[in-house]
Amino acid sequence: MNPTSKWIERNVLKGYRPFVWIVIVGFLVWLQTLFFEFIYLDDNALILENIAYLKDLSNIPKAFSQDFFNLSYSIDAYYRPLILSAFILDAQIGGDAPFMYHLSNVVIHLINACLVFILFTKLGYKRILSFFIAVLFVVHPVMTQAVAWVAGRNDSLLALFTLSSIIMLLHYFKKNKAYFLILHIILFSLALFTKESAIGIIVIGILVYFLKQKRNVAFPMEHRVGMVIGWVIITIIWVIMRNDALIDPLEVSFSTGFRLIIQNIIPISFLYLGKIVLPFDLSVLETTEDSNILWGILSMITIVIALFLLRIRKYRMLILAFSWFFVFTIPSLLITNYLVLENRIYLPFIGILIIVAEILSARKVILTKSVFIWSGVSVLVVLISITLSYTTKFEDRLVYWQTAVSDSPNLPLAHRNLGAMHFLDGRLSEAEAEFIKALDLNPNEQMAHNNLGLVYMHAGYFKESEIEYKKELELYPNYDPGYYNLGLLYYNHKKYKKAEQMWKKTIELNPNYIQAYVGLVLVLEESGQGEEAQKYRDTLTHLGYSRVK
Repeated sequence: MNPTSKWIERNVLKGYRPFVWIVIVGFLVWLQTLFFEFIYLDDNALILENIAYLKDLSNIPKAFSQDFFNLSYSIDAYYRPLILSAFILDAQIGGDAPFMYHLSNVVIHLINACLVFILFTKLGYKRILSFFIAVLFVVHPVMTQAVAWVAGRNDSLLALFTLSSIIMLLHYFKKNKAYFLILHIILFSLALFTKESAIGIIVIGILVYFLKQKRNVAFPMEHRVGMVIGWVIITIIWVIMRNDALIDPLEVSFSTGFRLIIQNIIPISFLYLGKIVLPFDLSVLETTEDSNILWGILSMITIVIALFLLRIRKYRMLILAFSWFFVFTIPSLLITNYLVLENRIYLPFIGILIIVAEILSARKVILTKSVFIWSGVSVLVVLISITLSYTTKFEDRLVYWQTAVSDSPNLPLAHRNLGAMHFLDGRLSEAEAEFIKALDLNPNEQMAHNNLGLVYMHAGYFKESEIEYKKELELYPNYDPGYYNLGLLYYNHKKYKKAEQMWKKTIELNPNYIQAYVGLVLVLEESGQGEEAQKYRDTLTHLGYSRVK
């Protein structure tokens, strides 16, 4: 063993030292994200506009009975109660300041990297290789969206419970103790209530069972039956609770889902693979139309050549690796016909890491040789430099949306939201230009007409503002902010009766729209309807708001 290998063995790989090094390296790489702002991609709706809800700790049980976003103008698509619960816990300490949410994201990612180290040792890989894989995971630039973007926690928290669940299953297969199986089922349920993609744990669990069964004594029949029954019961409970929570769920028929999977499986798989193996074409926000799969094709060719030349024939491990990648990729294919978000690569990435581990554990690859050690260090240094640079694209809302427009100039959403950032910063002409560009790209772009109405209202153009608000409501009649804004326009021009009608429509669509209640109190009192105004004051008090003068 050379001096470098001896130093690593003595100072890095003994006992709990690998975990310490993983945490130190990961924390230094992601330290800057602790001081980032919200980027106004879902995080504003989930946190800033929802802070009163998040600050109430008693709402954790309620998170299990509602849609993730809980927006009256949107079809319910996501049931993510544990993500909401995590945000509620963050809000108890951090309020609406971004620091606590970013800190939680970083901590979850560091824990996941430690779990990756445990997983790979449990799968039978050497500690030095498992350590390298864990560090590769913790510093890789494709992790950026899941760490630097607060709402990207969807996938990092899912990975935390998924990795823990599979590790408990591996413990069970080794120890043959029922309590490990029980822990596996509990962690499976936590993963499923985090994100629906967790259903893939069942497939991975079955593959791990067949992978490990030859190395152990036979598992009791009641344990195997219990494992399956546990999966089935938890899944049924989840389906029932999800159906009860989603009033107007987004439904994808079997034929539509199958078509989307077939349509997207090749381009998205190559796109993900390219971002993992050759991460030189990362994008903060892109569509499948703007995506480049060339890096993915080159990556697949490289992997196939390496597997062939090194004569790797551990077919069970390769089946597990590719299954892991595809099982956790497929759910995103049902919605990825529009946007490609890199945080969705977070969990599938581990499947590719298993392939990397197989390549690096081949007989011809001697990891203790200095050439391999320093090659590995060089790869990590390159990845860290890319990560540190790419991460700065998420530092604040303006930088993020300027980058999104640069990455995807034909994406209406990018222009619409860049316009919103200009508007929030008082740059009305720049905001108007971006909203008009969004509508040029898509005449039906949601919120674009509403946002133009805001620009014209703040510029003092009553008629133009009214026209834009009405266009928005013609396209999206359930968009409650549109009614609120139109009511505000009427109120500012002393059209009190019209303002009252718009704000009543607002709370009809969204009974928790506090500013609409405030507006109704003001307009009713100014109209001499004090008794009716008092009813809305009482509602505001019930909602925890009592600052109406």
